[in-house]
Amino acid sequence: MKVVLLANASSTHTVRWSNSLSESVNLHLISFEEPIDPLKKRVNFHRLHGHFKFRYFFGVFQTLRILNQIKPDIVHAHYASGYGTLGRLCGVYPLIISVWGSDVYEFPMRSWIHRLTLERNLSYAKAILSTSYSMAKEVEKYSGDTPVYVIPFGVDVENFFDFGLRRHCSQVIRLGTLRVQSMNYGIDILLNSFAYLLTHEILEYQVELVVGGDGPEKESFIELAAKLGLEDRVKFLGQIDYSTVPDFLNTIDIFIALSQRESFGVAILEASATGCSVVVTDCDGLLEVVEGGITGFVVPRNDIKSAAISITTLIKSPALRAKMGEAGKAFVQRKYKWSESIQKCLDIYRIVR
Repeated sequence: MKVVLLANASSTHTVRWSNSLSESVNLHLISFEEPIDPLKKRVNFHRLHGHFKFRYFFGVFQTLRILNQIKPDIVHAHYASGYGTLGRLCGVYPLIISVWGSDVYEFPMRSWIHRLTLERNLSYAKAILSTSYSMAKEVEKYSGDTPVYVIPFGVDVENFFDFGLRRHCSQVIRLGTLRVQSMNYGIDILLNSFAYLLTHEILEYQVELVVGGDGPEKESFIELAAKLGLEDRVKFLGQIDYSTVPDFLNTIDIFIALSQRESFGVAILEASATGCSVVVTDCDGLLEVVEGGITGFVVPRNDIKSAAISITTLIKSPALRAKMGEAGKAFVQRKYKWSESIQKCLDIYRIVR
């Protein structure tokens, strides 16, 4: 089977899909972006060129030339707005669209034209793939009669399970997060929660916070940490290469994600896979990747005090951290194996074809 992915090649997630699917199909990746993470030799990469603002429209003729050479059985667009539009405008081959989040939650809210574009893209597709049930419900507002399938973005368990020794023996408790540095992901709430627990709780251990990731609000978060007097307690590590994510997670005792809105939470699953206890907010997408009170704690959004109390509970109880960490590993193994995600995608290819 010949499959073409229309997707952002600079995304780690795109590279993961491409590399894994290429083991089972003749895989071609068409993108305006250059890959940052390495693509396997089996992946045939095709670079598009065009003006950023209108590139999905002007890229149609380039894309059609490539598609007519490949003659794929399936065209699979990742991201319903941009590459989904490109896939619909090419309009020659069976189209599958994977929704990622902001393309469903934010894009149609910009104007009636954006909403109409999304509706046309999703209605034209033969199938729609969503990483979570909560996002699938949102998609159904715009998708017409197109079937929506839920395929979680799973964890490659061989890379994360039992990767290394947990840090339970250390006197320094390390809190950590790995998020895009924007307000939506609650880094400001995390910093304020950290400051609160240091001020209001007496802890037996030294505690530090490490923040991985980059984004538009990074400098403002660094300034906030300084304003809260956390310069010696917080480390901003910047962008972390995906190949080193298991190493990063294995230095963490408690993983925290205090997002305002999130369609899924693969970073939380990866943390659980390494045996890390977690604290997350009650976003719909995050509720699907955490068993509250079992693999971690779930707290209300924007609730600094509740987050601080949950984090403090875990800091004070190594036994609870270990118990939740083990439960998290079992949860990922049971529901979110990457190999099963790939197989579900291949099954849908066969249905659509």
